[in-house]
Amino acid sequence: MKIAQILILSTLLVVALSVQSNTASTKSSGSSNVLSFSLSGILKLFTIFAPGHQSDCKLTTLDRCTPEDRKQTICTREIYEGCICFNNGTCRDAYVNKCSDCIRPEVYSVNKQKCSVVLGGKNPTQPPLQTPAFKPYVCPDLDPAVTLCAAYLRSACVCFKDGTCVNTQANKCSTCFADDVYSVNEGEKCPVGGIKVPAQPAFKIDICENNDPAVTLCAAYITDACVCYKNGTCVNTQANKCSTCFNKDVVSVNEGQKCPAKKLNGDYFRCQAPDPAVHIACTREAYQGCICYNDGTCTSGYVNACSDCQRENVQLVVRGACPAGGVVPNPNLSSEQPEDEYEPYVCPDLDPTRVLCPAYITNACVCYKNGTCVNTRANKCTTCLNNDVITANEGQKCPAKKLDGK
Repeated sequence: MKIAQILILSTLLVVALSVQSNTASTKSSGSSNVLSFSLSGILKLFTIFAPGHQSDCKLTTLDRCTPEDRKQTICTREIYEGCICFNNGTCRDAYVNKCSDCIRPEVYSVNKQKCSVVLGGKNPTQPPLQTPAFKPYVCPDLDPAVTLCAAYLRSACVCFKDGTCVNTQANKCSTCFADDVYSVNEGEKCPVGGIKVPAQPAFKIDICENNDPAVTLCAAYITDACVCYKNGTCVNTQANKCSTCFNKDVVSVNEGQKCPAKKLNGDYFRCQAPDPAVHIACTREAYQGCICYNDGTCTSGYVNACSDCQRENVQLVVRGACPAGGVVPNPNLSSEQPEDEYEPYVCPDLDPTRVLCPAYITNACVCYKNGTCVNTRANKCTTCLNNDVITANEGQKCPAKKLDGK
């Protein structure tokens, strides 16, 4: 077709030049009119037959996105069948909304007619179209209790926090309520092989310090924070760690962080600063839990919040699973147990036939008659039934220097 157009244009140009040369010496008005007609006619024919003229006509039918359309605004939920075209020249049929689609910088135009109508009968899938770069619509932090979503479903690509994606029917508002959903792209197909989800920093519980509100001056501000309570629940809210920690029910305040998707399990016992002048009598109760130390590490086992919190290097005791990311180290508190506080619990002379021991084990330092000591998990009642054991200190680490066994 292009070759035929070029031949026609060449012939017309030759005729025009011939007419111009034959009338160059003629000064009559008739000849001038002939020349004027010939040139204007050729220009019209050139416009009609020029390559690309047809595509230019098509471009005028596209409902282009204007600079005003690009501005962030509140759009309606209305969707309709139409044709969306991109800056790379590709177009495809889709459910569209010009208001929301034109906010995307890669979109060139949005029409309410299908691409076959907009493109003058050309099937938009022939030849195969290039797929525009997939940009995940990352789910915002929505609270189902206060968020009202429109009641509709449409074709969408839903991607999860593990990077896998699935083509399904979804609603980017209500679908984003799911904890494991990372993004929802309505009207788009998923990329082959899924997406790469940015690694999220591990959530470390920032435990409250034992400040006295009567003598502590807090800065006057609030910011986004995750606040966790003694019953194990955590909430995303506005808070100030200093002032919020005056609440005795609050265990931790992580400023500038979102709470983990899965609520942390168990009850939290934030250890208060022990008073060496006061002796606290604790029960022998032990339960499955976790001890977190001032250096930020945590260990699971059988715990007793009362007795474990008497140790200066412990800042949190959890009834339940350990926090996945641990806790924020507290440099203001001791991370090591002072050796002078280690008092060996000497095993009493027990008769195994007459003693009933509780069924638990916990972190402990066990020392033997040969002078060696090991940090292990033990129950001082059952462990002391071993004739080779001389001491068993539950909830304590062995001193750096080995005991002499005397």
